[in-house]
Amino acid sequence: MISDFYDAAGEELAAHLDAGRDVAVICEGDPFFYGSYMYLHDRLAERYEAEVVPGVCSMLGGASVLGAPLVYRNQSLSVLSGVLPQEDLKRRLADADAAVIMKLGRNFPKVRQVLEELGLAGRALYVERATMANQKIVPLDQVEPMSSPYFSLIIVPGERWQG
Repeated sequence: MISDFYDAAGEELAAHLDAGRDVAVICEGDPFFYGSYMYLHDRLAERYEAEVVPGVCSMLGGASVLGAPLVYRNQSLSVLSGVLPQEDLKRRLADADAAVIMKLGRNFPKVRQVLEELGLAGRALYVERATMANQKIVPLDQVEPMSSPYFSLIIVPGERWQG
């Protein structure tokens, strides 16, 4: 189980901290926004002093490379996990002014189907590995369903506001 991995990693870090060493954990994106570090933080922060340096989360990096403002004026943004069951995802997207869908990977076909059913596929923007050297921007209808990597996301920007 993944929790066993985080338990073991936390204890390994604790051993270094108990020995008086400083420890740095490097993560991509923001450590507290779907970042793996947060699971270590939950295990260690009550026992050890921790300083967390914020990073640029993937959805903001994705919006930047796509050139897509996320929300306008009084719109709300929903950040959704592609792991959600199809009906939950559909309900939440139907209620959203704008959305970011993360954790695509093998969930991509389900997410694309929901976007198509809701008539949102035309607004949806897809990016793989945003801000990384091997970044790839692909039209949603041209994404190979089983090739979507873990580091991919879909942004459904809010309707443009003419102010």
